[in-house]
Amino acid sequence: MTSDKEMCKDFEDSGAVFPKVTPERIEELMKQVRYIPSLVEGTTTTLAVSVLPIGLTDFTLATTTMACVDKRNFNAEKGVKYCIEKCEKETRNKLWELEGYALAQFIQAGHYKTDNQKGAPLTSFKHGLLIELNELQVKVKELNKFIISKLYDNLPEIERKALKDQLENMQSYKTVLSGRITRLGDQDLKHES
Repeated sequence: MTSDKEMCKDFEDSGAVFPKVTPERIEELMKQVRYIPSLVEGTTTTLAVSVLPIGLTDFTLATTTMACVDKRNFNAEKGVKYCIEKCEKETRNKLWELEGYALAQFIQAGHYKTDNQKGAPLTSFKHGLLIELNELQVKVKELNKFIISKLYDNLPEIERKALKDQLENMQSYKTVLSGRITRLGDQDLKHES
């Protein structure tokens, strides 16, 4: 199974440089989570609740249960152990969901200000080029799709030629940006305002 870090790196390597929740943020929160196990009296049911302390409040993230059918198989210690493991998985997923929602709200409210005002923090010169390349790739893909559509076929010849010229120039620009990014390699040239 792919780890959160591997998955994020895979997305970033393919150009995903826009705001996102990071595995590091989730790990930071997971270190603060407490698990509260309990046994339901007279049953083989084990409960686990995960809570994240926020000030004086313990915010509940997930609740899981484990049980066995035959009481002769019941082992309270193992029930607690595996119920907490199950709760940990659900807690991690819930944190991804909640942190994603919080980031989306933060961006929508206009609080996520950046050097380029496009939603991604510009942390280096190379990062800025990656953002520009990503946006350009999306536009090139959309224009390519349009050019093979029936709508394109219905345009006057002069407009069809202009769109093909535009695509050609966008692809040239994409090649230039890719080259610049490649030449920068692993450098981290700090963006200067």
